Amino acid sequence: MLNFHLMINETDCSDEDCCALLQGKFQCDLNHVQMKYAFLVNVFQKNQDLGIYVVDTLGIWKVFSKKFELPSWVCAFSFDNKVVIKTPDLWHVNNVGTFEETLVHEMVHCLVSVACGSMPLWLEEGLAIHLSEQDKYYETISTQGLDMNSLDYNAVSLYDLSISRLSEMLKTKDISLIIRDYILGGVESETKYSKSGGSGY
Repeated sequence: MLNFHLMINETDCSDEDCCALLQGKFQCDLNHVQMKYAFLVNVFQKNQDLGIYVVDTLGIWKVFSKKFELPSWVCAFSFDNKVVIKTPDLWHVNNVGTFEETLVHEMVHCLVSVACGSMPLWLEEGLAIHLSEQDKYYETISTQGLDMNSLDYNAVSLYDLSISRLSEMLKTKDISLIIRDYILGGVESETKYSKSGGSGY
């Protein structure tokens, strides 16, 4: 189940106004998000409730940004079973993808954490890009000879490399099988939380 919350300040929220704000003022397709959530639950074989915390003022976002040491390009991030996301009017012009795609991207990070515990950064980002249908925003580039497991958020073309390597894997293996392998075997994660935002990331 997805639980939407509109942040009033850094600790309090209003549940009644959140979906109305997103669907009304910002015309966000929350039905699509709910359908993607149901699909993800099936893919990850984990029925995990997720809290979606929506921030509609820069003042509140600055509190989160400072607490989590977020780069300026970030418009959404996730930790545990929570996604914190700005309303679209607060995004920079160079953000990658729609509100819905970005929200689903972060939901994938939550479900990876719950279902798999951890996995290499490139695979987690590749899955988040692919399952949120953000593939179209990234270039297909060669990953031959690269140590993919050494990549971090400072790596040039991390997201292009991640989706390129995953796309190669998907030619021979279904995405559910790729995820199942990591659910069964998990490896050390490289980040405490995941983030979405500008065109460089």
